[in-house]
Amino acid sequence: MNFKSLYGLLLFLLIPWFQSDDFKVINAEMQAFDSGREESGSGINYRIKIVTNKKSSLIQFKKIWLNGRIYELKIKGKGSTGFSKGDTLLLTFTVWQPNSEHQMSVQEKEALLPELPEKFSGKNVIEWKKRRKIHFKELPEFRKLPPRVNR
Repeated sequence: MNFKSLYGLLLFLLIPWFQSDDFKVINAEMQAFDSGREESGSGINYRIKIVTNKKSSLIQFKKIWLNGRIYELKIKGKGSTGFSKGDTLLLTFTVWQPNSEHQMSVQEKEALLPELPEKFSGKNVIEWKKRRKIHFKELPEFRKLPPRVNR
């Protein structure tokens, strides 16, 4: 095996290591809900299932940009206290229907947050932090589940 072949093989084996994504989106779902009581509110729950390629000390999931608004993410399950490479995480957030003064003011505040960088459409984008640098990634369309009604 000559030097060029060895160098090519080594480069081929190292490329995935340098180009690995920080996470992979498994699915993205949304489900409308109605609590059954007017004063309890209604809205849409969003869930994003991902598999991480980095541990929680290297990346932190921050926000979701959805239809021009920003929402804070919550990590359900094991990821809420830290996660490892290869873990499956469930990221969630809720968009409340504006039927009360408190819910409306929260959504109005979210609308005042900074704009998304120009290269993204702003429809479905996740924001995360890696080594003190902010990153963005477009998400697939959310799959709509049947509404949930609590009565």
